[in-house]
Amino acid sequence: MSTEAIAGTLESDLRLLSSEARRADGLASQLTGWLSGPEHPQIKEAAERAILRLRSFGARDDGLEHLRNSKDVLRPFVLAIESKSSKLICLSLVSVQKLVAADAIGLDGLLVVIQDIELVEKMHDEAVQLKVLQTALTLMQSTMLAQNEEGIAMVLGTCFRLLANSKNTDSVTNTAAATVRQAVALVFDHVLVEMEQMGSSTLLETALPAPSEPNSAKAPETPKGSKSPRGHGTTNAALKLLDDLCMMATASEGMLKWLKAPTLPRPFVLDLLDFVLGNSAAVFRTMPAFEHALLVRVCQLLITQLQNLLDPTCEPALQSPDLKIVLRVVRTVLRHFYRQLKTKCGVFIETLLAGTSSSCSLWQRISVMQVMRQLCADAYFLHFLFVTYDAKEECKLMALHQMVQRFAEIVDRVTWVTPEAPQDDDAVNAVAMLYHNKAHGKEWSLDSDYGSAPAETGAAYLAMLAIDCLLNVVAALEKLTDVAVEGTVVTPDASAVGGKQEVDKDIASGMCHTTWKIVLNALSQLLARCSSEEIILQLLKGYQSFTQALGVLELKEARDAFLASLCSFALSSKMAEDADLDLPMSPASVSSPSDRDSTNATNKGASSKGSLGLPSDASEGVVLTPKNVHALRTLFNIAHRLHHLLGPAWVLVLDILNTLDRILQSPRTTTQEISNSSTMGARPSDLAILSTAASQLFESTRDMSTDAVISIMTALMQVSTKMVPEAAKQPGQPKLYALVRMVEVVLTNLQRIDQLWPIFLSHVMDLLAHAKTSIRNAAVDALAKAVVGALSHVNAVADADTDKGESRQAPAVGHSSEDTTSSTDMSPSAVEGMLLMAIEKLYKEDRELDVQMGLLRVVLQVLQRHGEQLTTAWVSVLELLSVVPQAEEADTVQLAFQSVQLLCSDYMSSLPVQHLRRCVEVAALYGSQQADVNVSLTSISLLWNASDLLGKLYTKARSSSSSSRSSRDLDTVPNGNSGSPGAQLDSEQYQELVRLLYGALQGISSTDIRSEVRNCAVRTLFAVVVSQGNRMSSELWDECLWEILFPLLRSVHHMSVTSSREETKGEVLGRLRGVSVKMLMHHSRNSEQKQWDETLVLALSGMGRLLRAHLPLLVPMQAFPQGWEELMLVVESSMAGGRKEVALAAIAVITTVMQAHGTTKAVSRSMWKRAMRAMDVGVEAAASPQCMVPLQARLELVNAIGQLNSAMHEVFEEDDMRQLFRWLTKFLNNPYSEDDQLVPAGTLPPVQKAAFALFPSLVPLQPPELWPELLDSLIQLLKPHLLEGQQHQQLQQQLQQQLQQQRQGSFNARGPAAPSSNNNSLHRPALSSLSMERALQILLLLYKESAPWQARACMFCPLVRILGKCMATRYTAYGEGLWRAAAAVFNSIVNCGLPAVNIAYTDQEQGPPKAAWQCLAEVFEWFLLGTKVVALDSVATAELLEAAAADETGTGASESAEAAAPATEATAAAAVTSDAAVSADEASQASADAAASDRQMAEHTPITAPVTAESQSQPAAPSVRPSSETTRTDLSSASPLQPAASTSKPPSSNPSRRSSKNPSRNPSFTGALGDTEQSNSDAELEASVVDTLTDGVLTSCSHAPEDVRRRLIGVLDQAITRPRDRHIPNSAAGIRFSHTCLRKLYVLSSRGLQDQGPDTCLLEVAQLTYPVLLARYSTILTAYSHHIQRSTEGKDRLQLDETLCVLEVCSAMKIAPAVADAAIQSSSQQQVLQLCRQLSGKDRERSHLLCLYGTLCSCINSKEHRVRELVQDVLQLAGIELGLVAEPAVESQVGS
Repeated sequence: MSTEAIAGTLESDLRLLSSEARRADGLASQLTGWLSGPEHPQIKEAAERAILRLRSFGARDDGLEHLRNSKDVLRPFVLAIESKSSKLICLSLVSVQKLVAADAIGLDGLLVVIQDIELVEKMHDEAVQLKVLQTALTLMQSTMLAQNEEGIAMVLGTCFRLLANSKNTDSVTNTAAATVRQAVALVFDHVLVEMEQMGSSTLLETALPAPSEPNSAKAPETPKGSKSPRGHGTTNAALKLLDDLCMMATASEGMLKWLKAPTLPRPFVLDLLDFVLGNSAAVFRTMPAFEHALLVRVCQLLITQLQNLLDPTCEPALQSPDLKIVLRVVRTVLRHFYRQLKTKCGVFIETLLAGTSSSCSLWQRISVMQVMRQLCADAYFLHFLFVTYDAKEECKLMALHQMVQRFAEIVDRVTWVTPEAPQDDDAVNAVAMLYHNKAHGKEWSLDSDYGSAPAETGAAYLAMLAIDCLLNVVAALEKLTDVAVEGTVVTPDASAVGGKQEVDKDIASGMCHTTWKIVLNALSQLLARCSSEEIILQLLKGYQSFTQALGVLELKEARDAFLASLCSFALSSKMAEDADLDLPMSPASVSSPSDRDSTNATNKGASSKGSLGLPSDASEGVVLTPKNVHALRTLFNIAHRLHHLLGPAWVLVLDILNTLDRILQSPRTTTQEISNSSTMGARPSDLAILSTAASQLFESTRDMSTDAVISIMTALMQVSTKMVPEAAKQPGQPKLYALVRMVEVVLTNLQRIDQLWPIFLSHVMDLLAHAKTSIRNAAVDALAKAVVGALSHVNAVADADTDKGESRQAPAVGHSSEDTTSSTDMSPSAVEGMLLMAIEKLYKEDRELDVQMGLLRVVLQVLQRHGEQLTTAWVSVLELLSVVPQAEEADTVQLAFQSVQLLCSDYMSSLPVQHLRRCVEVAALYGSQQADVNVSLTSISLLWNASDLLGKLYTKARSSSSSSRSSRDLDTVPNGNSGSPGAQLDSEQYQELVRLLYGALQGISSTDIRSEVRNCAVRTLFAVVVSQGNRMSSELWDECLWEILFPLLRSVHHMSVTSSREETKGEVLGRLRGVSVKMLMHHSRNSEQKQWDETLVLALSGMGRLLRAHLPLLVPMQAFPQGWEELMLVVESSMAGGRKEVALAAIAVITTVMQAHGTTKAVSRSMWKRAMRAMDVGVEAAASPQCMVPLQARLELVNAIGQLNSAMHEVFEEDDMRQLFRWLTKFLNNPYSEDDQLVPAGTLPPVQKAAFALFPSLVPLQPPELWPELLDSLIQLLKPHLLEGQQHQQLQQQLQQQLQQQRQGSFNARGPAAPSSNNNSLHRPALSSLSMERALQILLLLYKESAPWQARACMFCPLVRILGKCMATRYTAYGEGLWRAAAAVFNSIVNCGLPAVNIAYTDQEQGPPKAAWQCLAEVFEWFLLGTKVVALDSVATAELLEAAAADETGTGASESAEAAAPATEATAAAAVTSDAAVSADEASQASADAAASDRQMAEHTPITAPVTAESQSQPAAPSVRPSSETTRTDLSSASPLQPAASTSKPPSSNPSRRSSKNPSRNPSFTGALGDTEQSNSDAELEASVVDTLTDGVLTSCSHAPEDVRRRLIGVLDQAITRPRDRHIPNSAAGIRFSHTCLRKLYVLSSRGLQDQGPDTCLLEVAQLTYPVLLARYSTILTAYSHHIQRSTEGKDRLQLDETLCVLEVCSAMKIAPAVADAAIQSSSQQQVLQLCRQLSGKDRERSHLLCLYGTLCSCINSKEHRVRELVQDVLQLAGIELGLVAEPAVESQVGS
């Protein structure tokens, strides 16, 4: 505090004191009266004076020093203390405390205050006494008073006297006791301060008493009132105080000399002495005077007191408190000053041990044991005892040993099992109860519980104390062991005994060796008997501590004994056996080791059923008691702590862990708490904790030393080996716990895997050699986990190093945090190589199949998880995989191939270059193995993928090389030293790998007997070559072609030709009901040849693809011509061999190559010619009459021709085109083979259809001279005479069938039956009507759309002629459609070809075609008149019948000959009857068709012309009498002057109208007469030909000779009188045709005014036609007039219709004068016409009426009103023409 603050506080206190003094003054006057006066005026005055002094000190810097020396400030307080007022005294003492605390009072002032306090202490005022005690304690804290011995004595004396005064109140007494304790402590604290300030040397000189006075600690007296020398007062005061305390402890009464106070009670003094010794131990250890006082006064006092109090004869009631406090002081002395006591320490120990003997009373023994428990907790004290006594042979006292032995004896009495009561556990239970109460805060107390508790409880408490002592000794030994091992340490206990403590390891070992047997015996017996969890925990803690100490000190015998004992309490083999009973059958639990023999005799009773938790019934499951659980935990703790020291003792630990695992595997295993419950819930937490602890033990091995881990691995191997026989007996898959743990240890300690792997691998090899499959499988699983887990860690470390920029090869796997010197230096690549090499070696040994399968699964797992990171391990992997196919075992091959597939699919790109070759070889081995077909097929596909990968790597290398060529360093890193993805291949490496791959595929393709594998290899080989061709060098191409591909092709072709054609029997799959079951084989591959054919197909297809892709690269090769020739030979043989697939493939070779390169320089002319020869061989074989080539192959060959034409059309030469024409012609002429099925009616054969489809595309570009050849090729296909032969053959078949029916009496009068389909199937003509129709369509298309005009003109004549022949088949094969198609084509050909002919006539360079017009005339005559028809007549039919009858014998033959003629006549009659019997509906339809024809004629005839008479010169056309409706003529377009015709007229009786021909001459009419719709269509087609004649030919015949023109006009005229059998088989059609021809004559004649144009042939044609028209009209009218005269008019309906038609045409007809002049020859008629022309002045005239005037007049008498009316109209028109009759007003309308 500052001076101002102190002054302010004192000023307020002085004012309060002054005020209190005044109040006291007034009170005194009231009590004593006015006479006595005030008693304290000086206090008031002194206070006011002191206030003034304080004010003067407050502002000065040295105010505190002036305040300390000023008596004025202290005087008012001293006066107040000396007053009798208790209130003033209290106020003054409070102020004095403040001054002392602020160090504001000097020493003289303090002494004055102390003297006044001595006076005040005698007052019996409680408040004053309490203030005195407070002030005394404040004074003792003053550093100034601490140097004054007398002041200290006065203050302590005051406190002691207040404590000793029995008259004081309890509060004063209690406060005085506390004040005394604190004051004494302050005295010794001041000594410590002096010791620190002055140093030990000064203290030795000033404080050490004279040697002559060993029993006196009294310091020289100092004169009263003088100051003691600095540094001596506190020490002397402390020594004198200690001397007075010892005097009080020995004397019961008397006055203390130094303190001048009476003695206090001994317990309080001993307690105060204990307090001083405990809190000021440093003073007694450091200062010799105090140490001397301790040895001389204190120890002697304690020994005497202790011996007296431990006398068995003393009364407990009298000496129990003293014994307790004395023992406490002894404990304090021994704990803090055992080094200073030396030999006296042994005295104390002997005395204490004597107090624990059975001769002493129970309460004495308990009191002593309580102290011993505390002493045993001090490790350094026990170390001192052992060093001082036990370690010295000359010393009889074995302090530590005797102590431990005494504790064990006490414990043995509790656990002693007598024969009379072997199960008496009352004492143990009592001890357990005490521990239970202690754990819950209710510890048994000697003071409170001894009198009321029974003797058994006291004895149990004594045993509890003994147990605690043993456990404390164990803990102390553990602590000493740690200090001895770790070195010097400073602990709180160490500081209490003088600083640093050093423990020799040998001393610690001696202490443990001296006590371990005793401790083990006591703890094991007690642990075997107890079941309380509290005591069990304490005992197991002792087990753990002692075992750890023994392990650290390397006392192996003692350590193993403790471990064995602990293991016996943890689990037993019986528990494991019971757990095995509860396990399910599969998988089986872990086998347990055999029962262990006890390693120490002290383990007796440890296998008690109740203590180990064994159930009474095995069906109840295993119940783990708390003892088992805690023992296991303790075992885990020991294993963790002593991992590096256990060594061979790990076997004990791991054996227990193995048993634990077996127990934990049982589903009914539980703990005691759960088993006592009524419900079975989830798995107890204790079991989960034990399982976790077991796992953590092995996980912690990563922090253990290498030697420790090796010891663990060795122990695990021993345990596993011991377990194997028992595990092999169990059903199902055993769980080898030790083996699993070995895997865990290996995976946890990968930093030293090089040292652990041999141990693990040797054990795995032993297990793999076991006879039981389950054991071998377990070993394989363990190996898989170890390898995969190790690689996971290795790769993780490598990846982490890679992320840091380090190389994968450089860093080691890692090392332990503790054992850095023994860690492995193996790189990740070395580790993985070691692991995989082990698997490789194991597989190569002669192992069982299941072991091999397991090892292959391990490899597969490694590749699946870590294939991307493998480096050097690839050598072992590839070597292992290459061994598998050699055994030809399907199971191993399939499993190993999964690894191969994964390797080639996912990891091949990351393989180092040096491993790529081996990888390809391995894949090829799996392709050639014979164990599994699917593996071979998939392996071949992997080779394909490998080729793609190699190409990518090579491409990548080339691109990177070209991009970095300019900046490449001289020192480069080889490609093969890195396993990272993206490895690159140089050219040499790439060529080598590809060459290897090609060779592998060739070997499979040419040697494998399995067709599917062989085919896959062939397909893959060519695909790979095609894909890699651009990267291959010329040398590699040479080797590939001439050493691989072409030899392969030759070999496959040879096998295909020479292989057996016999059907292969399917493999026997098994037997069903005694019958063999065979595999079904498809017919396409059920023979050896068919299988090789399939291979040949693939080879040819591959060769085609290869040439298509790389022909430009191959052509420059020197040997390529020979290769091409060889290929073409194979192609020729394949196309002509008659095997469909082979032929198709051979054809595809040529088409593929030519389509791709036919127009390029890659295909030379010689190559093309050779290909054409090969094609020609194929065509000859496919188009020969004895063709054996399948249909599909022939179709493909036709398509190939089209493909060649499309691809090479631009480069074709004339010979090439001609060859194509010949090929197609051959196919069209021979479209069938012997195995073709019957083509349905109405369809073309497939080959013909395909060939016809190609013709439009064969349009020659250059030169145009090829067009005639092309058209001629099609013309050659038109052979209409074949249809006549077919009709003749058909008629023969019909007649023969009729004869057969007649012989059988079943002749059908209605006609011959239809021929059977079987007969049709026997004859298949190559060129049918349908095929010729198709040829006509193509011919028209080419001629009309594409052919040049020169070709049209050149080919017009032959084309027209062949069309005419086809059109003429209407008379011989009416039912066929050829003549119809030919007629339609003829119309188009004439329309488009005739202009070209005319151009040829006008062109000076192009010669006119010969006989073109003659051909046209012939064709019209053939078609319209039928002049060239050669029909079968009745004579020929009779000859056929006679020939058939000649074969018969006997009367039957003659009867048949006689019946032949009537049969023929009947047949002809039936045909005539059928021809004449036309129904009314058919006639009506024919009338409608005629009307349609008339409407078509209206285009050329503006009005309906009248009918004229028939000429006498032409015979009448045959007709069939139609119905009345048939004779109707549509005259709606006629002149209004013409009346409607009559609907009926008698038929004509002219016999000439009937045909003398037999309708049977045209057999094609049979069955077609009723087809009205077809007849109408045919009539229209016939009319179109007439239109072509009149509108096409006769309008463009300017270059035609006149005789040809007359011939053409004559055809039209003769068609009017054409015989009936030449008509369309329908009466109405014949009528329409004759009318059409009549009108066409008029049309031709009426064209006389068109001669003004450039083509003057119209006038000439009209002039030639007009006389013909007049003659024909005159003939028709004359014939009709004859009927009128003979009265037969109307009987012939056809004649009537013709007459009406002529009259109608005559009425409408107008002729040009130039035309009319050509027909008039007499001069008189010419004069009349000239006169009429002058009168009319018209350009047209009706002069024809004048020429026909006489004939018309002869018909005027007709009875047919229609004829009569038309004749009248015509005659009237003649009068108008002569000017005799005026022309009516409607003339203009009529003319229009």
